[in-house]
Amino acid sequence: MGRGRCPLPMTAALLLQALRVSFEGMSILNREIPYRIAIYVFLVLFIGNLGAMVDFVLHPEIPYLDDEHLVVGGITMITLTLLLGGLETYLARRRKDEMTLRENEERYRALFHQSGDGIFLLSPDGKVLDVNESIARMHGYRAEEMLGMSAQDIDTRQTAQLAPERMRRLLAGETLIFEVEHYHRDGHVFPLEVSARRVSFGG
Repeated sequence: MGRGRCPLPMTAALLLQALRVSFEGMSILNREIPYRIAIYVFLVLFIGNLGAMVDFVLHPEIPYLDDEHLVVGGITMITLTLLLGGLETYLARRRKDEMTLRENEERYRALFHQSGDGIFLLSPDGKVLDVNESIARMHGYRAEEMLGMSAQDIDTRQTAQLAPERMRRLLAGETLIFEVEHYHRDGHVFPLEVSARRVSFGG
């Protein structure tokens, strides 16, 4: 290519085009992202024109901003800016998804543990996976003391006999309302009305 001075508007146009494309679809990103993109553009410009700067030092008679350096530097700038902008977009969306997941988990834990109703989470074989404080107090325990217990530890004999059929129906997708009798920690028996349904975790 010829060795002529490149027009400054062409360089500005290439930069603006790269930035415009990079910022498309960034409405969900936080305010830090544009500053990071600006830093990326500066680094890309520096790296893309590093060879030209070396040429300028070694061969000052050759124009620094000639057509050849403009095209090569411009293509490099646009490509790397788009790649880095896309990476930032992906990482920002992932951070947003992780934050949303944590907020949902915290909301669930708050509703679960602060509910005035007693709540059990049981595995299909009757192991206690989680309980809230309300149901634990009804049985005379603290919540952490009931983790790992089995439904058989608190079911009376009659309730335990009905448990397999109820679990079969729950696993089939039914929602059941029934009465049970449980043992309190001190040994006395008390009745409970139970509303139960299957809940799936992790798909």
